[in-house]
Amino acid sequence: MKVRRWRPTCLAGLFALAACARSPDMVLEPVHHLLDDLARPLPEGTPLACAVDDETRPALGCAPHLLLARERAIVGEGGRVRRTFGLRRAGDTSAFLVEPFAQLSDDSSPTALPVALVDGPRKDVEVTFDVPSAIAGSSVGVSVYVVPAPPPRGRVKTRPVLLGPGSVLRVGIGLDPIGSKAGAAPVEFRLVARSRGSRRELVRAVLAPTEADGGRWHDYRQELGTLGGERVRFAFVNRVLARPGERREVPLGFPLWSEPEILESRPRGIRPNLLLISVDTLRADHLGSYGCDLPTSPNLDRVAAEGTVFEQTFATYPATGTSHATMFTSLYPSVHGVFGPIDQAPLAAPTLGEVVRAHGYQTGAVTEDGMLVASQGVQRGFGYYREHKGADLWDTAGQVGATFSDGLRWLEAHRGERFFLFLHTYQVHSPYSPPPAFDLFRSYRLDGREVPITDETAEAIRSRHAYAGEVRYVDSEFRRLLSGLEALGEADRTLVVVTSDHGEEFGEHGRIGHGLTLYDEVLRVPLILRLPRIVPAGLRVPVQVSLVDLMPTLLDLLHIPVPDTAQGRSLVPLLGDPRAAAFASRPVFAELKVAGLEAVGVRYAGYKWVFPRQPGAQVETYDLGADPGEQRDVGGSDLRERGEALAAQYATLVSSATTALASAPGVPAAPPAPPLDERTVQKLRALGYVQ
Repeated sequence: MKVRRWRPTCLAGLFALAACARSPDMVLEPVHHLLDDLARPLPEGTPLACAVDDETRPALGCAPHLLLARERAIVGEGGRVRRTFGLRRAGDTSAFLVEPFAQLSDDSSPTALPVALVDGPRKDVEVTFDVPSAIAGSSVGVSVYVVPAPPPRGRVKTRPVLLGPGSVLRVGIGLDPIGSKAGAAPVEFRLVARSRGSRRELVRAVLAPTEADGGRWHDYRQELGTLGGERVRFAFVNRVLARPGERREVPLGFPLWSEPEILESRPRGIRPNLLLISVDTLRADHLGSYGCDLPTSPNLDRVAAEGTVFEQTFATYPATGTSHATMFTSLYPSVHGVFGPIDQAPLAAPTLGEVVRAHGYQTGAVTEDGMLVASQGVQRGFGYYREHKGADLWDTAGQVGATFSDGLRWLEAHRGERFFLFLHTYQVHSPYSPPPAFDLFRSYRLDGREVPITDETAEAIRSRHAYAGEVRYVDSEFRRLLSGLEALGEADRTLVVVTSDHGEEFGEHGRIGHGLTLYDEVLRVPLILRLPRIVPAGLRVPVQVSLVDLMPTLLDLLHIPVPDTAQGRSLVPLLGDPRAAAFASRPVFAELKVAGLEAVGVRYAGYKWVFPRQPGAQVETYDLGADPGEQRDVGGSDLRERGEALAAQYATLVSSATTALASAPGVPAAPPAPPLDERTVQKLRALGYVQ
């Protein structure tokens, strides 16, 4: 079926509104997010965002994935497992999709089984699958999710919305991909505007899940013209179209309306754009601006010279998902509770994306998935959240090129609008395999001479130099990204931020990698800010700061109030006084909680303590002035007592914040996260996070 859509009357293209911006001093700004203006609230537990083609958006029609049953320690008889589960708990919806997963061993990822349609609320669900002969006689498990099917006809209305002159509507449509797994039918979409007795149809289109157009979002924009000055109700209307000859009693379809919003022209004002780049696993001392002895980062170093470098920035956790949750909520790890790919940040704590979006910014993100799956919470507040899920991350093409290219396309689409774009790349994460053109560091210094790197060279040396090549590759793509920003005319009014979630060990303490210790090589990360005329050029801040401070700092520079839930503090005062006593005397904290290991790390007044929580484990104490590599435990009861007092201070911070979030009024329960899709599991396996 052919998709019909209205063409933009300004500039044609995805999300294209740039030509509608009236002057360089004006921006098109979202003034109404229509999903916030619905006449009736959505049922409790309804997901507020969902994905089509690896792109998650806030949307109307997202289907909840409800866990019906989970059973462990099943022994297949005759190489086959057969289980029956009652569907009574799922309610009275006329039809359900049943989505089962088999768990073939304790350390393997779930295997998706065929999706089945069940008509009627009282029918039982039967799940059957074969057990491979290699594990015959072993216990296996099964999890069953049900997805209620929407009615074949649907209409959702908004409250009356007052439109200003020159208002523009932007909206997308799509089909939930689960429908294509169960033979869903085509869906007709209509968007209707009503005001003072008049009726205007803004969108009419048909999408079919079996066609190429059914596997992606389709975007529309429409100038509302004479509706300016009117109070307008919008109605989102869907109708499932039965296929010719289809005998199904209830036609099945899963329509989605993504991020419908009204934009109007506004004065640009003093608020800059925000471009936040997180280079996963990038330790600070592998950039030239932080003292690297290899030429890894000429372009990043130039931006560092044009802006401010925070020399001593530390992560709160040495792994991706947990650290990013801190960056986006300004909460310490034990407060936000995100330690694995299925954990979710608390809804009571607004994210950076949510806060910025509420102040008139277009919000977009491109990530490389893995530990940043949308359901964790970092996605909240983003109108566009693209995940690169391919497991083949480390070929010579790399993912950073695709990630930054998607980011540039999004910037081009939002030219003339105030934006926040977040980019995340795993490019320098292990395994270290730079493209040949960037595999530049093939020798190392030994006793004052250059020694070629061979297969016989120590693994730590080989890994570190290949990692340096990955950094150089990212630096090259960073130059291309900034060139694109300059070509769009946005470089001088964009706050560019480069940081990382954690570093990497190269044998300093007997390991290669991260996630299992709290030494500085896995906690010290870069933090570079550039904003012409606002952020001082050439400034270096020597006092220690934390990634828990990132969100308050960025909001301060964007002239946006910081939420009361934030545990960090704005670093903007350090731009005027880089040695401010209030910061110089502040402790910095980190946590570890993985694979039976738990610890709290404290940095304060030139010392560092690591307090393990395992019985019998020894406290570590380091004099960082005399021993920056943390090789000699100085111990001593006086020092230990000093550190214990600081660790107790951290425990109090965590306890009080956790209690406050748990008792926050009016916070809805988080909808259940859908099961991880197979490509995400493959990515996690490629990154070493799952077996």
